[in-house]
Amino acid sequence: RNNDIKIQTIKQEMKIKNNELIEQNTFISKTILIGIISISILLLIIYLLISRYNLKNRTTKELTELNATKDKFFTIISHDLKTPITSINSLTELFYENYGSINENDKMSYIKSIKESSEKLLNLTNNLLMWSNLQTKKLTPAIEIININQIIQEEINLLKQFADKKGITFDFENVNNFYVVADKSMLEFIIRNLLSNAIKFSYKGSKINIFSKQKNENIEITVSDRGIGISNEIKDKLFNINFKSTINGTDNEKGTGLGLNLSKEFLEKINGKIWFESEYGKGSSFIISLPQANKEDIYE
Repeated sequence: RNNDIKIQTIKQEMKIKNNELIEQNTFISKTILIGIISISILLLIIYLLISRYNLKNRTTKELTELNATKDKFFTIISHDLKTPITSINSLTELFYENYGSINENDKMSYIKSIKESSEKLLNLTNNLLMWSNLQTKKLTPAIEIININQIIQEEINLLKQFADKKGITFDFENVNNFYVVADKSMLEFIIRNLLSNAIKFSYKGSKINIFSKQKNENIEITVSDRGIGISNEIKDKLFNINFKSTINGTDNEKGTGLGLNLSKEFLEKINGKIWFESEYGKGSSFIISLPQANKEDIYE
């Protein structure tokens, strides 16, 4: 009987220990589950916070860019548009009030100045309209296959008279018929802007080299000048919309920097790229890259 009592006691003790083990395992399982749930919730909170932070930063960045665009727009309107308008107004008023007493040489000089100011005003107004359309998403590219060397030659012919005034010559071998996929009007603007800048910042009597080459599936066009170049302080800011260049051309030509910004935005629209190499005091090379057209599409 004593043995039976001992066996019964042992069984009860084992049952109690088993119950304790079950409770411990249950507690551990619950603790692990709660820990997993807590970690999951924490990770979710961290993810949401990071997402919100990134959204806030992205929104802030967009707002900053919009404000920079607005500031640039008003700067151009208040200063760069005002200058040629004031010049035209002053010259025409002087011309009108003193016409009878002005000799023929001075008259021609006034007319020339008015013409130059009006051309600058027209060019700047066109740039502003294109830029405005870009910002409001109203300007979409009309993609087609274009002979790039033909465009370059046409723009050289268009700007030759301005280069001649500074004794600048163009070196362009129009021998390769490279075809690119782009918007014609955008491409004309880009090439014209690069050539105009090269004329503006070239030393008098120097030469501007233009050449195109195939690189992988793209066509690269390089416009190199022998001019004042770009200082290291400006290089990183050149395509920044906030940057307002105070550097005049070699014949004291002024500009807004809007042309380069427009060119960059146009190139992004047509899957192109732009970059530059420059040595201060020696000149600059601006390079653009555009997708090359497929041969079967050219002769289709």
